[in-house]
Amino acid sequence: SEVYNWILFYSVPILSNFLPDKYFQHWLLLVIALFILLQNSINIKLELKKAKICLRLFVKNIKFCTAIEN
Repeated sequence: SEVYNWILFYSVPILSNFLPDKYFQHWLLLVIALFILLQNSINIKLELKKAKICLRLFVKNIKFCTAIEN
């Protein structure tokens, strides 16, 4: 689908030129997690752990990316 292609293949090279590094690194956490989870087969112990860590960091740090800076 278009969203799938945007997130996994197009967003990283495009957003790297536009987003400040703080926000881009945050976006990468979601992209990496989705890339792992959407593979046809994954190493449950290693890959699932990586995806879980990325998603937890993404959710935990969302407040820092959406906070209004003074």
